[in-house]
Amino acid sequence: MIKTLTKEHFLLLAIGGFLLLICYDFSFFIGTAISEVLIFNDISPLLNIIIKGLTQILVFIILVQIFLKFLDKEEELSIEKLNNYTIRLIIFYILIQVLHFVNDAYGISSFENYF
Repeated sequence: MIKTLTKEHFLLLAIGGFLLLICYDFSFFIGTAISEVLIFNDISPLLNIIIKGLTQILVFIILVQIFLKFLDKEEELSIEKLNNYTIRLIIFYILIQVLHFVNDAYGISSFENYF
């Protein structure tokens, strides 16, 4: 018996993919922001790397837990809800990319005499 992929399966895969991308990108953004704050405060490079890595891991785990609890509360996922979630996740992913761009443009590397 061969089962074909339905629109619901595709939307669930898209939601899962975008959730992972959002969690990873947002945790990377938070880790980078904390790293830049630590650089301003003249923290040693080794401690900076350790704190950045631990922050990224913790933020990633917390975000995954929050999203899983949110999706677990839903009793029935209709196609309309899945479409709505997918569109919201795509918009949220684009906003995180804009945050990355703003951080790169106006972050620590934009200051004079940084290098």
